[in-house]
Amino acid sequence: MDMYNDKDRAITRFALPIAQFQADAEPRGVPVYEVSAKTAELNGQSFIYFVGTKKVKTVSVESLPSELFGTDLQKCDTTDTDSLLEFSGKYGFLPSPLYDGAASLVRFRNRGRLRPYAKTEFNRYENQPDNAALSLLLNRPVSLYESLTLDMKDEAPRALTEHARMIEVKNPRVHEVISKAELAQAIRAIQCATAVASLYDYMAQATTGGSAEQMSELLNDSSQLNQRGADYFLHHDDLIVRGYKLVSFEERLANDDEFAKLASETQCDAEAAYNIALADAYRACAQDALNYLSTADRVYRAAEYVPGTALAEIGDIFAAKLESIKDGRSGNEELGTFGEIVTAQFARCFVSKTPWRRCQYCGRVFKKYREEGFHKNIRETKFCKKSCNVMYIQHQKREQS
Repeated sequence: MDMYNDKDRAITRFALPIAQFQADAEPRGVPVYEVSAKTAELNGQSFIYFVGTKKVKTVSVESLPSELFGTDLQKCDTTDTDSLLEFSGKYGFLPSPLYDGAASLVRFRNRGRLRPYAKTEFNRYENQPDNAALSLLLNRPVSLYESLTLDMKDEAPRALTEHARMIEVKNPRVHEVISKAELAQAIRAIQCATAVASLYDYMAQATTGGSAEQMSELLNDSSQLNQRGADYFLHHDDLIVRGYKLVSFEERLANDDEFAKLASETQCDAEAAYNIALADAYRACAQDALNYLSTADRVYRAAEYVPGTALAEIGDIFAAKLESIKDGRSGNEELGTFGEIVTAQFARCFVSKTPWRRCQYCGRVFKKYREEGFHKNIRETKFCKKSCNVMYIQHQKREQS
């Protein structure tokens, strides 16, 4: 059969970089603080940043629902300040893995008289392999880069965070600081990466046999991927896809006059040709998403507290007060960031031989039952969580009555 008549172009499996994931490693706990928003200026531009003050709790991977990357994380609207505050107040700040973001958050949290916080110098990390790889994935291709606002490009999110930390560094009541831009970038990147990677793997299963068109439908389903925020891993600069966000043939035809004209003038089956290009683009984007997640997982795990030796200036009253505050500092040296937990959850889920499946009630693609612990074996169930099971039974009873 002529490949250009292959209208439904199946999604095909490829060599997945699962060996890069440390699926058996135990993620550290994460401190959660009372959070609030503040504003500041940098280079004449106002921006929002968040501060964590009184410590509320420490969360561990065992105390959290499974597959947070596909449930609670997807519910966070990264364009909305209140939504970001609500999420951070429940799970803690999720720093960017770029430009020393995770390690610097840990250092700021543990700063004190014997360990003063030093502002991150970004030029030290530009050519560092992991940073260069992550930066390339989040700031390319050209079509994606051009769609981002200035505060979301390159080192800008991290620069805003570092500026805010210098404002708060001598405030003993503030334990963590992060800019809205960095938090939004970090959460949105994981939202998109986990959705693209897991949905592609689901479509590639022999039992699913999904097509590029079906993949597009799932990615436009808000239960699978939050529809607000930057479209990381959803752009591809391809001759046919034309450098746009990846969408179905019908959606492109309806919203792009230039594409509609091109499709009408082609001598082959335009829809089949487009779906072939779309399937290949999804494959490339899924590979990028997995590379991002495995690299970010490694960076988050490496973000450790390292005791400093430099002393603050003699007579610095703040330093003495800061060192004496045990509520916010004591016991935090061994804690990590939420990024470590969410990438560990994804790694454990992704490498499992349990097949992806769709919940029979809500339709979400999943592997692990929400109420199932991190260390428990993944069991095959028709429902992604207990409430879906209950609602399905109630729905069946109503239909039968």
